[in-house]
Amino acid sequence: MKTQKMNRKQFVGSTLLAGGALALVGCKEEKTAETQADQGAYCGLYCGACPKFTNGECTGCKGPEETLAAHCKECEIRSCAAMKGVKSCAECAGFPCPKTEAFHNSGNPKGEKALANSKTIQVVGYEKWLAAQAVK
Repeated sequence: MKTQKMNRKQFVGSTLLAGGALALVGCKEEKTAETQADQGAYCGLYCGACPKFTNGECTGCKGPEETLAAHCKECEIRSCAAMKGVKSCAECAGFPCPKTEAFHNSGNPKGEKALANSKTIQVVGYEKWLAAQAVK
C-alpha cells in the first residue's frame, strides 16, 4: 500500500473531516482536556503557541481559577472579559479600552502580537481566528 505524506494543515483538515463524519454516524468523540481547552487568551494572545501552555506548566487565563498563575489572577483584562462573558476582548463593544490599550501599546512584543490578533478577531471572528492558529 502506498502512503502519502501530509503536512500539518492537511492532517488537521482530514482529522476535522473525520470528526465530523463520526458525529454524523452517531459516534461520540472522546473529549480530552486538550480538545476542551480554549487556547486563546482574552487579550488576543494564542496560548497554544506558548511552551509553558503546551508542556502543561500553565493553563492559560481561561483555565480553572485554582490553576491560574498569579499574574493571570491579578490581570484586569482577564477579570473584565470573564465577567462580561466574551471569548476575546475584541468581541467587547468597549474594545479597545484603557486596559487593553495599556497592554497592546506597552512596547512588549506580546502586547503587539495580541493587538494584531485582536484586529484579526474583529474581522474574521474568534472561532475562525482560533482555528487558524491551531493549524500554524
